[in-house]
Amino acid sequence: MDTTLNAVTNPYELNSPGRKQCSLLAVWIGVASTIMISMTASLMLPIAAEEFGAGTEWSMGISLGSVISIVCMPLYGYLTARNPHIKRPLFVISFIISGTVVLLRGVAPNMWVIIVPTLVLTIYSPAIYVIGYSLVRDMYGMKKGAQYLGFVATMQGIGLLVGPVVGSMMIQNLGWRSVNFLIAPLLYLCALLMFFGARITKEEGQTIATSRGKFDYPGAIAVSVMLASLIVMLSMTSFMPWGSPGNLALIVIAILSLIWLASIVKKKGNDAFLPAPVLKDRNTRFLFLINFCFTFSAMGMGAFLPSFLMYVMMKEPTTSGIASAFYAVAGLFMGPIYGRIMAKTGTARETVMYSGGLLRCAVQLAMLFIVVMHHETVPIYAVYIIMFVGGFYSAVGGVTPAVAPQVQLREEIRPLGNSIIQLGANFGSSVGIAIFSAVIATVGLEQGFKTLLFITSFISILDFVFAMPLKKLPEFEAIAEAKKAEKQAKKDAKNN
Repeated sequence: MDTTLNAVTNPYELNSPGRKQCSLLAVWIGVASTIMISMTASLMLPIAAEEFGAGTEWSMGISLGSVISIVCMPLYGYLTARNPHIKRPLFVISFIISGTVVLLRGVAPNMWVIIVPTLVLTIYSPAIYVIGYSLVRDMYGMKKGAQYLGFVATMQGIGLLVGPVVGSMMIQNLGWRSVNFLIAPLLYLCALLMFFGARITKEEGQTIATSRGKFDYPGAIAVSVMLASLIVMLSMTSFMPWGSPGNLALIVIAILSLIWLASIVKKKGNDAFLPAPVLKDRNTRFLFLINFCFTFSAMGMGAFLPSFLMYVMMKEPTTSGIASAFYAVAGLFMGPIYGRIMAKTGTARETVMYSGGLLRCAVQLAMLFIVVMHHETVPIYAVYIIMFVGGFYSAVGGVTPAVAPQVQLREEIRPLGNSIIQLGANFGSSVGIAIFSAVIATVGLEQGFKTLLFITSFISILDFVFAMPLKKLPEFEAIAEAKKAEKQAKKDAKNN
């Protein structure tokens, strides 16, 4: 039990080791299995669209789920901050829903049966990022919880490894439907593990509840309408070209929704969808921006490299899967290392600046100038090497949103602040995939992939900039000062 930085014992810490291990496994397996969904979607959906005779709308099968998950990030944060005892059942229900959607994909008779249920598929995101991450922190305390959360990148690495390799082999040999029958049982397993996991009573939950206000449903609706309009507008350019009545109507709806959201935030202040006290916290703001940039940039190579390899470089799906697998290797061992560093130092600042932002920029520029610019002659092992190096920044992108909110947010804002930070990932991925899909639909895959790598390289530099203002909590500052004073005292004693 971690008591050095926690004055009050969290009731989740008092659960038996077996129950806590069930919850921890549910979170870890949930991370791996949902990464598999993301990594196989970019292989599966274009092939399914080709079979059904569909067009570029297949990309909505990746991005449409962001609408609900973006609303549910702060909603889950609000609900669990107000009623901490519902973390377990809310996680279970979310994963049952996601598992059912994946199962439905496996039997879909047309492309729209795949796309439309995607609207609720990614409800697993708030279940993991808002409930799961904070639950690990609740069960094990700040330092030990942060170390366990460091293994999130390891589980992401497993998902990145198993998803593309096994998924591409299944798709190539058994058809695109088969991979869904692999992933759905894993999601149901997560629900089952959490069902038998850590729990507290309603009365115990009230001792750690931190929110008493009302949820801003109008603000949530405004965000949903704005984001849905943006995604449909950018994903459906083949049906509604730029400047067409439908395209212009979606632009107007998105702008009006943004104005509506701004007026709601101004009017409601502390009770807004994006609450003022949380947004005033420096670490919350900059971790949100870092998470946004991480996922926005990741959508470039992550979502479209498999298509580039298959349709421009004319490689087999298995080859594309191997390239993605190299991306996973570093995360298997670097995740716990990054997590331990953040837990020990109390900040993600330097890790994000150098192993995240600058390294990501260098890797994406290497992919652009070494591979994409010379795709007709470059050997495939060059792709593998670049992707392997990219795995080091990928691990940072996985560990930072898991660990940093748990060690860099004050206790009174941690539940809601964490939900806002995790919201950055959904905004980044949904905006990124929508913009990149529009670019590729407009100029083609070959030129579009070049363009998106230019964009993501610039965005990666912003991670370096946004990490600089991150500050340690006073508890960690005090520990650092005490260690510094102790070191100086030993030095003075030695000199005397």
